[in-house]
Amino acid sequence: MEKLMPYMAKFAFGLSMIMFVVGGVLALVALYNHF
Repeated sequence: MEKLMPYMAKFAFGLSMIMFVVGGVLALVALYNHF
């Protein structure tokens, strides 16, 4: 399990970054469609 910790940390960080990017894109699309 300890060997997997760095991998899990990278995976969690990557997933959070992807979610952040997806959220930003969805927000931009929502704003674009609103106007």
